[in-house]
Amino acid sequence: MKKFFSTVKSNLTSAAWWKAALKRAGRTAAQIAIPYFLSAQVFADVPYLALLSATSLGFGVSVITSVVAELPEVAGVGEPWWYSALSRFGKTFGQALLAGIGTAAFIQDVDWPTILQLSTFAAITSVLMSLVGTLPEASTPQAVAVGTTTTFNVTTNQPQEVAVPAVVAVAPEQVEQTDHGSLVN
Repeated sequence: MKKFFSTVKSNLTSAAWWKAALKRAGRTAAQIAIPYFLSAQVFADVPYLALLSATSLGFGVSVITSVVAELPEVAGVGEPWWYSALSRFGKTFGQALLAGIGTAAFIQDVDWPTILQLSTFAAITSVLMSLVGTLPEASTPQAVAVGTTTTFNVTTNQPQEVAVPAVVAVAPEQVEQTDHGSLVN
């Protein structure tokens, strides 16, 4: 228990942790908001009060989840992409579900079919965003400069050398940054 409180204290005093936690919370809020817009027939039908409540609560729940769980991207731990995406799916579903329940005054006022549907769509949105973007905690291949080629810059009418990137399957810790690009150790 002492280690838990020590970890929480070090997290709350770390700028890198706050940056990662707020980035995750913003992403979660966006993933919760998207299904509200998609479920409305027209833009005027969006339940803005429920949307604001759910996204605000989702943001808060995400920050709390980040306090309790260690953020892999801050700890420097790389996870397989599929595990990171599955973890985000589950966390987003739970956070959206708690946020949706939190918008009701009493537990009997919760519209369960709608909340479950919106939570599922938020979790699916999380996976789709993971496919389109990157997951900072996942060990993903890095683009590495493997050579240069000469191209002609039409703005300056001058030839210029451009690095030719190639994607190779290396872990981020195996890539060394140099003034001329990235090199594999």
